[in-house]
Amino acid sequence: MREQLRRFTDFAAMPAPALDAVAARARRLRVPARRWLVRPGRLLSGRFYLLEGRIQLIEAGRSVIVNAGSARARRAVYPGASGVETLTTALFVSVDPALLDPTDRVDRRASLGVPEVTADESSWQRRFLTSPLMQRLDPAAWQRILRAMSRRQLEPGEPVVRLGERADCCYVLSAGAAEIRDAAERVLATLAPGHLFGEDALVSGGARNASVVMTCAGSVVSLAADCFQSWLLDVVVRPVASTDGRRSISLEAQGPADLWLPVDELRSAGARLPPGQRYVIVGAGWQARALAAFLLAEQGIDARPLAAPDPLMPARCGPVPSP
Repeated sequence: MREQLRRFTDFAAMPAPALDAVAARARRLRVPARRWLVRPGRLLSGRFYLLEGRIQLIEAGRSVIVNAGSARARRAVYPGASGVETLTTALFVSVDPALLDPTDRVDRRASLGVPEVTADESSWQRRFLTSPLMQRLDPAAWQRILRAMSRRQLEPGEPVVRLGERADCCYVLSAGAAEIRDAAERVLATLAPGHLFGEDALVSGGARNASVVMTCAGSVVSLAADCFQSWLLDVVVRPVASTDGRRSISLEAQGPADLWLPVDELRSAGARLPPGQRYVIVGAGWQARALAAFLLAEQGIDARPLAAPDPLMPARCGPVPSP
């Protein structure tokens, strides 16, 4: 198994002791022809690599044929694809993402701007990288994001973001605890290390819609708006040109749609939506649809914003990108 793993980019430069540990816990999975390893709209734990056979990936709404041993097969075939179907009998190897431990392969001095990261602080990285949102990206993207982050130390009661401010970055809590508060200082949610916050304003292009205040001493790491857009938002929120077999979710009550989901219910919608479905967000303007898709992606829901403006609801903000 050790030499087989060496074929793949994630393991090519891994030290022998670490690779032996991965090989001992990796497992093979043989799947007959014309079967789904993972269907579109579903989630699968683990990272999967193709050892033998021929498969079809659904990536960014397109079908991609991958043969074992090809350049594309050197990377994990899942996550990264929304669906994986075998065309011939295929042999996969499955690896627990925690065994790859990409945080240990990042130059922490360069990525966090501090001499070293303590064991307690490193837990935020694992929680962040194993979230449903980050599982859509490959380890190379994880490392780019971690390297671009800068750290800031904070005291109890110190605000991280203020309601009404313009946004130039998003944050991940790296140590301590914080609260999200509205204009009346009511607590909307509490944050623990590994939680992403401040992304709403970057997606919508508006001002901060709440304040975030530290409740004890700790730290945050920030990701600049341009990095967030290029490395995370553009990858996760890919528009679609039509419903294309997806169930439609409207952000406004008017107009035809399979479901209506008010914007203020988006953060808790993942627990109520039927599992294994794919969705397209319609209604409102482009940025509202993009924000809805991103918030659902954070909950493990495959939702894409409709690229074309809804004919019943004129777009209210920003240009619409091409799908």
